[in-house]
Amino acid sequence: LLFISKAGTYMLNPWFLAKMGLMAIAGLNMLYFHFVTYKQVAQWDNAADVPGAVKFAGVTSILFWVLIVFCGRAIGFTLGIYY
Repeated sequence: LLFISKAGTYMLNPWFLAKMGLMAIAGLNMLYFHFVTYKQVAQWDNAADVPGAVKFAGVTSILFWVLIVFCGRAIGFTLGIYY
């Protein structure tokens, strides 16, 4: 609902566009994890260490969401600048 109220302003704001792009990439990361990496979950219990692909997916997910929150906060501070 917030987007609809000022859609034109939001679409010109680079922080909003970065947030939407990061959310799309985070979604692709999740899809890749669930459909490719997670298929070998039965082997994780027997492994001595967590597989690198799982660690990579976790770290990138955390990184993406921290950046998404940062971009979301930046939107509020730059809302009146971009018209």
